[in-house]
Amino acid sequence: MQKNRKILIHLHRPFQPIDSGDKRRLIGILNYFKSRSEQFTVDALSKSPFRRANNIWSDDDQKNVLEFVNHFFVYNSKRKWLDTLYSRSQTLYYQRLLGQQLPIDSDYHTTPAYIRFAKSLHRSHQFTHLWLNYTENIHLGLALKARDPDIKVFLDIHDLGTQTRAERKKAAPEHSLLNRLKFDYDLNLQKEIGLMQKVDRVVVNSLDELDTLKQLLPSEKLFFLPHLIEEIGVAQQPARYSERSFQYDLLFVGSKGAFNVNAVNYFLNSIYPKILEHRPTTRLAIAGNVSTAIEPNAQIKDNVDLLGFVPDLSNIYLQSRVFICPLLSGMGTKVKLQEAMLYGLPIVTTQVGASGLKLTDQLNALITNDAELFAQRTLELLHNFELAQSFSENIFEVFQKHYSNKAVYQQLDQLFELNE
Repeated sequence: MQKNRKILIHLHRPFQPIDSGDKRRLIGILNYFKSRSEQFTVDALSKSPFRRANNIWSDDDQKNVLEFVNHFFVYNSKRKWLDTLYSRSQTLYYQRLLGQQLPIDSDYHTTPAYIRFAKSLHRSHQFTHLWLNYTENIHLGLALKARDPDIKVFLDIHDLGTQTRAERKKAAPEHSLLNRLKFDYDLNLQKEIGLMQKVDRVVVNSLDELDTLKQLLPSEKLFFLPHLIEEIGVAQQPARYSERSFQYDLLFVGSKGAFNVNAVNYFLNSIYPKILEHRPTTRLAIAGNVSTAIEPNAQIKDNVDLLGFVPDLSNIYLQSRVFICPLLSGMGTKVKLQEAMLYGLPIVTTQVGASGLKLTDQLNALITNDAELFAQRTLELLHNFELAQSFSENIFEVFQKHYSNKAVYQQLDQLFELNE
């Protein structure tokens, strides 16, 4: 039995406000560590600034982290010209000279000075585990592993990095730099798998990505871990569907990412008019920063409520009859759907939306890529209260069995060998 587990968790950016799936995942993992304080000593590591100025760790951000960990070590690369020169030389070489995206195995995000900082921390604290977020930061783990083969490095990929880059290139504007840069998918996937081979466990949140990686990595290296989201909303079972007071008929929640914007526009232009034709009083609520990028046309604007970013979505979920997720592209597990499951909302989604989750068409969700059928199935749930209530009960049961804190904490206990 392993004793005295000393965890160093790498944070890729501040997690407040909690307005995206990766931030929700971070909070979930930190809450798990906090709940196991008797078994773990946990410190955190990050750097400031990141690529974007709004990812600089403020004093308040650092205080937020210290609510979960004993110490938070921030490497401040600001005004360190060698770091800037090192990273920018890579973008110059690959993007400007070779005309291609940075390869997946680039250490652009983990400069030699940042790695020396992490090594120094490990020498002082002798961590037993390193929890990394995103493959782009894997060189931190490889460096500590090279120095201390006994440290266990767990890489939470969030999404398959090669697939993410391919999707971003596909969604990029026609004349943008990203669209013009070459990207060799097969070569980068080969490099990404090679990096994953060097860590102890590769943590994935999507069943689809798990199936993909099972063909490329030993099964004992892979670990499926759903998002932990219960801390974001209700801690107890929400009111039964039949006991709720509804203000909205339909609900969509999302950040301002291109995938969400495209999904909402697709729904407003191709699906919602079909619903309003048969049910003119239908009200759609759109929550999250995606609201700022949406402008419904005059014919439907009175049936759309743009709520913007809502810090606590609990009441919005409980006041909505049906959750829609008409995503046409994207990867990984959709946290918005897990939240809908937590509140027992009947779900209508696409194959992309349902991917990676334990959703089965006609059993616990309604899944279709056809705009006409999407509208019909949404109307069925709005017109048939008993049917909606049945789906509500089924989806909440799935959440409790597979995605609740109790279920996921048990999986994490297994990963960290707490029961052995």
